[in-house]
Amino acid sequence: MHPWVGLSEHVRLGVVTRWVTPELVAEVLEKCGVRDKKVGALPAGFMVYFTLALALFRQDSYDDVAEQLVGNIQELSESIPNKSSFTRARRRLGPRILETLFRELAGPLAPVGLEGAFYRGMRLAAVDGFVLDAPDTMANRAAFGGPVKNGQPAGFPQARVVTLTECGTHAQIDAAVGGFNFPGDALGKALPYGIYDLAADTGWVNVGTDHDTAAFAVESIRRWGAVTLAG
Repeated sequence: MHPWVGLSEHVRLGVVTRWVTPELVAEVLEKCGVRDKKVGALPAGFMVYFTLALALFRQDSYDDVAEQLVGNIQELSESIPNKSSFTRARRRLGPRILETLFRELAGPLAPVGLEGAFYRGMRLAAVDGFVLDAPDTMANRAAFGGPVKNGQPAGFPQARVVTLTECGTHAQIDAAVGGFNFPGDALGKALPYGIYDLAADTGWVNVGTDHDTAAFAVESIRRWGAVTLAG
């Protein structure tokens, strides 16, 4: 049995633990039906914090990230598990746990009336995105795609992240992860539709997903009219 068993439950992730509490982690694991079944294996609760730490210390190896987590616990820092143990534990944890944890925490934070967070009673949000390199394997290239130059792959396969962020607080309201060409035809596209009122010298932008752009434009104008009349 590895020396970490039992002690790894005491590992925390600094200020992140203020929001990602051990109680919340336990609740999410229970909701997703994940339980520690293999005696002596790295526990799922620890692996949640370890996976979050991998995102914070992206340039570091598994060993370095583990040392960042357990450096102050002497019994753990002297016996870091090998890379294959972490790999197997991440596979057992799976992606659903982290997504569920995100859904539990994501959402708007601005109180009603906060300057810069509302317009005519509507909460303001911005759509943004970025890409993340994935290991250059056949499976990742098939799943995610990536940049292409002259018909040939150029660089690493990449996953694309699209976020919806609250203006005024920068709180994450929602996010979606897909391939390099995300979202693709199956999911529709993020469509901004802008309206400028010359008389009032104000602009208004509506963002949504819809295959029928004409219908989306009409709905945007309808909503703009409703908001304008209400104001």
